Amino acid sequence: GVGRVGVEGIVVRAGETTRGVRIVMEEDQEGDEPLRAAGSLAVTLSEQVEGGKPLVECEHVPSGGEAERAGIEPGDWILAINGVVVRSVSQARRRLNGPLAEDLVLELAREPNLRWAVRVRRERLRR
Repeated sequence: GVGRVGVEGIVVRAGETTRGVRIVMEEDQEGDEPLRAAGSLAVTLSEQVEGGKPLVECEHVPSGGEAERAGIEPGDWILAINGVVVRSVSQARRRLNGPLAEDLVLELAREPNLRWAVRVRRERLRR
């Protein structure tokens, strides 16, 4: 219930014991309770680990949505939401959800070295 974490450079083989590995997970300070919200940002997210750091990637950006209007594209990384660094899909989802009246400020990255911030509106959740 804490989240996910990855460790690079460790080889795990079937039938063998892997020793000397210590995986430390930081507790998400916001908890894992689902947020009941009227709005969110319509994007499909995934988690990757690069350089031992978890990253949240926009996998799919629906046509005509607020994310597309803001210039967000599939493959963009969400680094922070409203100034808070994002470390997991569940944390990103909780931060993206909220009142329709409140815009979001996303800090994003795109290969090769583009980083920027964009203000985007939440969309009404489809039930």
